[in-house]
Amino acid sequence: MATAADLALLAAGAVWPSAAGTAALLAASALTVSTNGLHNTAVAEYAGPDWAGRALGVHGTGQHVAIVLVPPLAGALITGFGFAPAFALAALAAVLAVAVLPRADGAARWAGPGGAAPGASDPGASPAPLTGGGASPSGSGAAGPTARR
Repeated sequence: MATAADLALLAAGAVWPSAAGTAALLAASALTVSTNGLHNTAVAEYAGPDWAGRALGVHGTGQHVAIVLVPPLAGALITGFGFAPAFALAALAAVLAVAVLPRADGAARWAGPGGAAPGASDPGASPAPLTGGGASPSGSGAAGPTARR
């Protein structure tokens, strides 16, 4: 939310130049990179050990798609409409990011009736792994493909 507030101030500073707009630009430069690296840790923690690799792959792919698309789209927006709308759109993106993040207690922010996320039977349950692992067919409790050798 600090990034969203700062980007909103930056958008206002683009319309009404002031020292606050300059300070907002400096703060945005720090805020937008201050969590660099922590996102990977958070993705792996939230996904759990069975899904961490897949979640990091999807996360990395999404980041790389954004890295390719955002600069030319932001440049086109700035060329057509100026800096203020581009900064305002960036602030909106930051607010939307907060809205889709899980809460600290693990519950979904977008809760349906009864507090559960739409389509979720147990918001705290970890998803089952898609490959390997699990108990052996013999019921011995040994896990993974090596248990069947």
